[in-house]
Amino acid sequence: MLPYRFETRGKNAKNYAALAGLALAFAGLIALGASIWFLLIVQGLAALILWDVLTDRRASLSLDASGLRWRSGRREEAFTLGEIGRLRLSRRLDFSHAATLYATNGQRHPIPWECLPPVPAFKAAAEEAGIEVETVLFSLV
Repeated sequence: MLPYRFETRGKNAKNYAALAGLALAFAGLIALGASIWFLLIVQGLAALILWDVLTDRRASLSLDASGLRWRSGRREEAFTLGEIGRLRLSRRLDFSHAATLYATNGQRHPIPWECLPPVPAFKAAAEEAGIEVETVLFSLV
């Protein structure tokens, strides 16, 4: 399974589907005579997604025999396998996932959510690379 690579970008099918869904919701709310304040909230959500599509931000994570690297916008971090103490994969109460890398020197490095690949495949690749993986069922943070 190594090398493992995950990449995502702003121009993807999920964002286009979300924009289409919000446009339909906006049209439906206008037809039903919704309040202007509620319509502004829907437009705000659409603006955030539209910004992501227009800027086409890219995020990536790669794991191979030399180490683990991730990049998101201007943020970038890289660790050799010897610097990695353990990897903590946790599920939050909203059912999203979070990943935190703990270095051997005790420092904590959260992996940005936009860089996080599907958890089962990432966990398998990390274990194959010899990284200790801790899985937490639910976490508040």
